[in-house]
Amino acid sequence: MPGADCDVVRVVDHDVRPGVESDMGDGDGWPPIRDQVMGSDILVQRVLERLDAELSDTDGQDPMPR
Repeated sequence: MPGADCDVVRVVDHDVRPGVESDMGDGDGWPPIRDQVMGSDILVQRVLERLDAELSDTDGQDPMPR
C-alpha cells in the first residue's frame, strides 16, 4: 500500500510459548508481538481467519485429533 509502513512478523520465527495468557513467562516471544499487533492500524488476519475456519469446521469436536 503506497504511503504505508509494513512489518511482517512470522510467529514461527519466535519462541511463542503455548498457553492462553498474554505472557507465559520468562522467554515467551508473544508479548512483543502482541505489542506490535495492538499498536497496528491495520492487521492482516489471514492466519486468524484460517484458524477460525478450523473451529467452525469441527462442530464442537476436538479440532486437533490426538
